[in-house]
Amino acid sequence: MLGNTGQAVASRVDRGGAGGVLTAIDRNTSKPSRLSTRRIEGAAVNFLHHRDGVSNYYHYLAERCVVMAEVLGLVTDEAPNLTLLTREGMAGIEQIYLNQILRRFPGVRVQTVAPTEKIVCDQLFQHRVRRNSGFRSPPTAASLTAVADTFESAYGLAPPAPPHRRLLVSREDARIRRLVGEDALMTALAPLGFERICPGQLAHEAQIALFREAAWVIGAHGAGLTNLMFMPAGGRVIEIFSEDYCQGAYMWLSHLRQLDYTPVVTSTMGAHQTITLSAADIEAIRRLVAD
Repeated sequence: MLGNTGQAVASRVDRGGAGGVLTAIDRNTSKPSRLSTRRIEGAAVNFLHHRDGVSNYYHYLAERCVVMAEVLGLVTDEAPNLTLLTREGMAGIEQIYLNQILRRFPGVRVQTVAPTEKIVCDQLFQHRVRRNSGFRSPPTAASLTAVADTFESAYGLAPPAPPHRRLLVSREDARIRRLVGEDALMTALAPLGFERICPGQLAHEAQIALFREAAWVIGAHGAGLTNLMFMPAGGRVIEIFSEDYCQGAYMWLSHLRQLDYTPVVTSTMGAHQTITLSAADIEAIRRLVAD
């Protein structure tokens, strides 16, 4: 395994006895000869290729957390002497999730790999995820619940109050898909009991705590809606799109979580810049809530 790219490299022996040969590797980009070698005894499972960490909150929680738990569950019986390889500089929530998930697999060791190293081991488990859609993650309600429960347990959260919060999820701190007309929408929703939150400005534990008590969530398409994973079944969700960009990631999360989901598509263009709410859009959302 190469610490600079996260690539797994197969080693084989030529029939002529020439020795080990590296295969399936681009030497120009990975430069394996410049990396120092470190040997690990026994088997290893490679998570080095998860190099971008939590740069995308949705893909981390909905995909990578699920994959880590499921891969460990599959391979620990076959290889009890297992080392999990991960990169240096993990983000806080990555470390929190890893520490919690390892409680289920107490025999697994963790070693970080520097970008200047390559790791040699006796046996390697390398996973590849195949899906019929990029926005159908997690694959099952059970896998979603497992991720949610892991974080809730890690933070030691008490049982939530009955669902009562009404949340307008702001993207005021985002570079793209900011909601033009958000203040006017909040003015319309405030008499109906809504509070405005910006998940990116809150600690992860605080985000989870708010969504665990949510009965309503309204927001523009974006990573903050990943927290629907923590919302109680039976809640209601309105997701706002611009006309030229609609996709089903949070509809799928709502389905798995047994939430009542409604998309609202504005008539404006510019999905990756702004989403503009008209007065008619705001009134339509207000009526959905009021009814």
